[in-house]
Amino acid sequence: MIEPGVSQGGVPTKIENANGTIINPATGFAIPPYDTIVPDYSGSTADVYVYKIGGISGTTVGTITISYTDSTKSVMTSIVKT
Repeated sequence: MIEPGVSQGGVPTKIENANGTIINPATGFAIPPYDTIVPDYSGSTADVYVYKIGGISGTTVGTITISYTDSTKSVMTSIVKT
């Protein structure tokens, strides 16, 4: 859970997992400059966000995959940057 209104430059400063444990924002999730985000919600237990430079047909500069416990997508299990 991201606490509303707690941010610094658009980056949340307090994030809690499903158990209420506070997780520090990971600086390793920084994405290089991009001008387009291509979301893909078609997976039953994952959402993928592809970051590109040069528009929709441009070069991929990063990908974020959010995985969930089941198809309701109500509980996240991991967030991975590639």
